[in-house]
Amino acid sequence: MPSHRFLICLILAVLLLASPAFCSSSSQSTQVNAKGKLIVRVKMPNGVIKRVEAKPSHTINDIKDMAGLERKKRLSLDEERTELTQGSDVIKRIGVKHGDILYAKMADMDGSDSASLQARLASTKTRRNRAGTSVPHADNMKDFDMAVKRAGSRLLVVDFYADWCGPCKQIAPVFEKMYQDNLKADFLKVNTDRNKAASQKYKVSAMPTFVFIKNGKVVKTLQGANEGAISQAINQYA
Repeated sequence: MPSHRFLICLILAVLLLASPAFCSSSSQSTQVNAKGKLIVRVKMPNGVIKRVEAKPSHTINDIKDMAGLERKKRLSLDEERTELTQGSDVIKRIGVKHGDILYAKMADMDGSDSASLQARLASTKTRRNRAGTSVPHADNMKDFDMAVKRAGSRLLVVDFYADWCGPCKQIAPVFEKMYQDNLKADFLKVNTDRNKAASQKYKVSAMPTFVFIKNGKVVKTLQGANEGAISQAINQYA
């Protein structure tokens, strides 16, 4: 039988371990610090992390002001900068906790960065849309005119071909690869026997003929299956 002294010591030890003094500090840190405020960190566009002491009632704009960040810059809740906040958001309501990091959206630093981002996104979207597809065909003038209109200021490369044309068949897989690789340009194929109206409009007299169109106007015309000349024209006008 354990002595009474041992039992008393055991009970005291259990009570001591259960006291608030032994509670994990991490559970308290998710709410507020000793002053009843949140410590929020802001990762600036240059990578520097600034520490801000805020109240749960503060807005995102308040956080920007305290961190010395321009209000036009966007703050995100995640490092990938996909969960963007609004300046009027109250940090408590959007779930910002003690110790959290808010990330400045670097793409908003200046116009060139924003334009670069948009170009990368457009390129990614174009690549995704072209995956597993072939160069579209325009078998009538309605489809042709729609392709020209859709291209707008982008370069549209049109391959006028015929099924009986040997050089047309040789250049066809090369043109398909250009379609997959050159994301800054649009591509179109026209069978001259099916779409005679388009062939006549662009004065196609030999096959293959490649017509380069931008803003609805012809900027260059090439005759023959010359891969190098086609690539050079794409690089020049795209």
